[in-house]
Amino acid sequence: MYYISWNSVAIDNYLLMCHIQLTLHHCCCQDQVLSKILRKCQAIILLDVSYTRISNASICSLARHSSTLRWLSLAYCCSFTEKGLYYLEACHGCCRLSHLDLSGCVQISFNGYSSMASCCSELRTLILNDLPTLTDSCLSVLSENNHNLQKLSVVDCPTLTDIAFEAVAMCINLNMLKIEGNSNLTETTLRALSQNCGRLKHMRIKNCAQVNNTSLGFLSSLHNLTVLNLSQCPRVGESGIKSLAEGNCGPKLRELNLSSCSLVGDRSLQKLAQRCCCLLYLNLSYCNSITNEGLEYLSGLPSLISLDLTAANVQDQGLISLGFIDMLQQLSLSENTAITDKGIQMLFQHAELLQDLDISHCPLLTDAAILALANCCSYLTSLNVAGCPKKSCSCHQSTTSRVHI
Repeated sequence: MYYISWNSVAIDNYLLMCHIQLTLHHCCCQDQVLSKILRKCQAIILLDVSYTRISNASICSLARHSSTLRWLSLAYCCSFTEKGLYYLEACHGCCRLSHLDLSGCVQISFNGYSSMASCCSELRTLILNDLPTLTDSCLSVLSENNHNLQKLSVVDCPTLTDIAFEAVAMCINLNMLKIEGNSNLTETTLRALSQNCGRLKHMRIKNCAQVNNTSLGFLSSLHNLTVLNLSQCPRVGESGIKSLAEGNCGPKLRELNLSSCSLVGDRSLQKLAQRCCCLLYLNLSYCNSITNEGLEYLSGLPSLISLDLTAANVQDQGLISLGFIDMLQQLSLSENTAITDKGIQMLFQHAELLQDLDISHCPLLTDAAILALANCCSYLTSLNVAGCPKKSCSCHQSTTSRVHI
């Protein structure tokens, strides 16, 4: 398998019948050159022309010379129009595509998506990020023609509603779904997904204002869910996390992001510690309802290796509890303004495996804490102390020989 960059001026004859992955993103790519490449290389399986100015001429070349193409990115290509996509449909081009990225192609309307749906019915991955005008009908027509879809990303598509997502829920093989920046998504969508998409493993439902505790009750029934991002969902709270932890997915969760879920508190951490025994990564940044009592529960997570407590109101007493998380390797305590040298020293009496520590913007920390970390933590290789005003230059110089600061 060969990779050809834009710097390749000539295409050797022996490559013409090989499987080729062609990446031209951010290149000054001219239509006539791309057309010549497509015409000569009869076995291109991957084509990335994202962030280029290709026009309808290139799309027409794709229609005629894309019988082997499996992977296509047209992300942020805004110079082609729906006329090119109509030609693609008429010539039955790209009919074997399994991966399609149309992120940022704001010029495409329903007719264009309808053309793509007609000629691309074997998609497994569909990426439609950064499309503020993407409508329910556009996503629905693509979903209805691609029932074997496995991965879908619609980040920053704020106009989509439950209507589109219910159509997506009919793709029963879906295993990854990313939705971000959508205030229209409600529990109706999550109910449909939980009923139809039992293979979901990875869900990112970020900055979706209407996702609430009832919504998490539906997600809890997903047997295969291992990665869940609920960051910036302000209505997620204690009862929702309780349902999630006690549901089918609780014991299988490996990664959970609750950043900026301000209603998440100590009872949530208690339930996670009781049920989520396989949790490896936990993000509680900006969850300022957590107290020292809640942090004590985290020591009950035997597999936890990464914990983010940025701006989570952590105090010295809470650091003692964190030291008893046996497998912890990565910890962020950035922006916790009450942490002192004493707390850091108590943390490292037990946190023997810690490799990466972020204590940036903790204004009470001095050289004493930093030197103690560098000298006592044999596995520590990365330490972030930016924005600690009491840190001296001499301390920085004495610790950089072993620890990257």
